[in-house]
Amino acid sequence: MLARASRLFGRSGPDLQTAVYGRKATAPEGGETDDEASSGDEDELFRPVGSESSRSRWKDGQETKNGLDSSRVVFPLDIVQKWEGEGSAEVLRNRFVTGSWEEGRRRSEARPGTSDGSDDGTSDGGDVYGDFEDVETGEMFGGPKDAVTEMAQRAIHEVEMERKKEKAAKKAVFDVEYDEEGAGGVADAPVGGAQECDSSEKEPTFYHTVKQEMMEKLAHTRSALDALDPVQRVALEGFRPGTYIRMRLSGVPAEMVEEFDSERPLLVGGMGPGEDKLGFMRLRFKKHRWAPRVLKTRDPLVFSVGWRRFQSLPTYAIEDHNRRLRMLKYTPEHMHCVAVAWGPLCPPNTGILGIQNLSSDLQNWRISGTGVVTELKADFQVMKKLKLVGHPFKVHKNTAFISGMFNSSLEVSKFEGASVKTVSGIRGTIKKAVREGSSQGAPDGTFRATFEDKLLASDIIFLRAWVTVELPRYCNPVTNMMYRQETVGRKILRASAAHEEAAGDIIESKETEELAPNFSAAPNFEGERIGYVFKTGDLGLGYYRDSHYVTPARRSDAEGASSAAWKGMRTVAELRRLLGVGVVTDQDSAYRPIERAPRIFPSMKIPKTILKNLPYKSRVKVMALNGQKDKTPIIQTDEEKKLRGTIRQLRAIRSERDKKRKLQKERQRQKLEKRQAEEEAWRAKYNREERKKRYRAEAEKEQAKAKRGKMQRR
Repeated sequence: MLARASRLFGRSGPDLQTAVYGRKATAPEGGETDDEASSGDEDELFRPVGSESSRSRWKDGQETKNGLDSSRVVFPLDIVQKWEGEGSAEVLRNRFVTGSWEEGRRRSEARPGTSDGSDDGTSDGGDVYGDFEDVETGEMFGGPKDAVTEMAQRAIHEVEMERKKEKAAKKAVFDVEYDEEGAGGVADAPVGGAQECDSSEKEPTFYHTVKQEMMEKLAHTRSALDALDPVQRVALEGFRPGTYIRMRLSGVPAEMVEEFDSERPLLVGGMGPGEDKLGFMRLRFKKHRWAPRVLKTRDPLVFSVGWRRFQSLPTYAIEDHNRRLRMLKYTPEHMHCVAVAWGPLCPPNTGILGIQNLSSDLQNWRISGTGVVTELKADFQVMKKLKLVGHPFKVHKNTAFISGMFNSSLEVSKFEGASVKTVSGIRGTIKKAVREGSSQGAPDGTFRATFEDKLLASDIIFLRAWVTVELPRYCNPVTNMMYRQETVGRKILRASAAHEEAAGDIIESKETEELAPNFSAAPNFEGERIGYVFKTGDLGLGYYRDSHYVTPARRSDAEGASSAAWKGMRTVAELRRLLGVGVVTDQDSAYRPIERAPRIFPSMKIPKTILKNLPYKSRVKVMALNGQKDKTPIIQTDEEKKLRGTIRQLRAIRSERDKKRKLQKERQRQKLEKRQAEEEAWRAKYNREERKKRYRAEAEKEQAKAKRGKMQRR
């Protein structure tokens, strides 16, 4: 082994420099000098610089700069000689042993001695380093007993004892504070740790160690906080959960205290730094599936967003493929739309709830729609399709003056350069407004336009355009907590209703309602009627009874009952019902039969000067007649006369033959129909007789069967 190790780790072993540059470049000890190498190998391309320092890697205990290039780590001689001393290696033994030296010593003393060396299990008589067990024989062997080993074992034993004492003390404290069954086990032992733990005890895991440290810190913190004054503890720790506190709010309206209801507690929250500003919010909105009716643009709606509730006038729209917001008059029935509302700004992705009526007496579904905030902006551009109609006021070739489309010259100036079109498809452009009365009494709003072709006085001109809708900036916070609650209003309403029943007012109102007709026919709108709506229904066109109409007596009671509650903006429909005014119907919007006389266009007249210059193919092939039918006389020869006579005779014969053939076919068809009718009558009579015979035979069989049954029973 020593020889093999010396060959492997000797100083004269192979190195990288020898493998790369050859044996001559290494210049081993006892070899040739640099001069000899250079003189003997003049043809070599590489000649290493020889020096006394390059032949040795270490000089004076330090590594030289031009030492041998080798992959083996070579230490200085003084370091190697330091570990060659007796007992130097025993210092590192403790770092490579995981067991207990004390246990090994006790096992060595308990084992029988091996003074003669016959039972040590070794044939060569060499030393056995460390405690080990012979697998074949099962005998235990111990290591050498020197002073350094025993000193290291005692130091390790003392460190282990100190650690066990600290562990026992911590466990005793933990058991005393948190053990519900009382201190036991290690806690009964003195805190000093006189009771030693068994060496076979399992080592604590990292999780249990960290958890124990956290519990100890928490117990120490609680004990320190319990010793403080309550005021100091609140200043350090804060209010603990479940603590009743008193808050002082400044700048609160007096109605919050006067109309406070303990049945409806207040929720205290906070707003973000940017939520106090007002602006437009773009919502992804959808009408609730159970809402009784669709929502109308600019109808007031109460929005509930986070901590806020406010009333606003939303504008509904839908986004086209070109990212344009097109206004909608009503919300879609089963799809989302875009709603633009003015109010306190909320962060995107915030849920929103829309309610149209906050009354507690509402019988149908309350929630009108739901949505989410998608975008915040200072202003949104919502467009509306506009279709204006006008008529020619005066026509000059391809130029015409149009009236009835605008009401003022200011409106015309906004649409200068816009494209217009007639019903017949003639396109034109708006040029400029005409001053009022400047052209034969032209009304205000008349403008001049040019077209591709000359217009007629009966033409209708259309203007299709997109205009920006003005978005309403209305926001009314819901402050119903500062007013009397609606429960009080209901009590007042019930009391007033009972009083009216006692006085007989409600009975009279019901009688008058029953006596009033439900429908009154009217061909045209004759003005507003209180409690009626002019429309086309099941009974025709006329005035129908409004089911939502509220009588003045009930209206005053409702107003008095709800005078103490929060009031928001009302919808147009609610105002109509409250005032008893029906829906205003435009006469032009009512459906009525339209009778138009057929239009007769005059024939086309081409001037003679133009007609002469036209080619023959484009000329009109109609010869003018001077009031009389001028017939050109045809002179025929005798042969032509005979031919014409023969042709006339042949045509007469053919027409007569055709007439006879048609009469014959008609007679045959009548005969066939008569024969088929007779056959059908005979077949019906025969089938009826056959059925009678069959029914008669079946009846006789039934009678015979019944007689046989009677004879057998007898």
